[in-house]
Amino acid sequence: MNLKKNNDQGLRKAILAYKKEELPHDFVFNTMSAIEQEALKIEKRRKYYTIIFTVIISIILLSVFAFITYNFCKEYISESIRLLKDTLSFDSAKPQYLMMIVSTFALLMLDSYQQDKLNKWRNDQL
Repeated sequence: MNLKKNNDQGLRKAILAYKKEELPHDFVFNTMSAIEQEALKIEKRRKYYTIIFTVIISIILLSVFAFITYNFCKEYISESIRLLKDTLSFDSAKPQYLMMIVSTFALLMLDSYQQDKLNKWRNDQL
């Protein structure tokens, strides 16, 4: 019994002698913030790689489709281009229609660019 009491006192002395290092009061917050920032970095990286992969696959699929289409429809395409060149004689009205079509596509591209910028700005505000 005396031995057990001495061991308990020795254990208490050792525990009291051990200087515990105090953690800062915002340790959990800092740790969770660091984990969240790392998760956001990983998510952004994953989105970036997904976009790059999608663009590469789209280009490959379009080029394969164009290659197959050209090989199977070579005569039809060349004849259509020749007929189009023959029928396009630029009189007074056709250049105006051409300018209207070009300006419409330019405005559509500008609109999509502005929508992307607006969405990016909204996401930054959140």
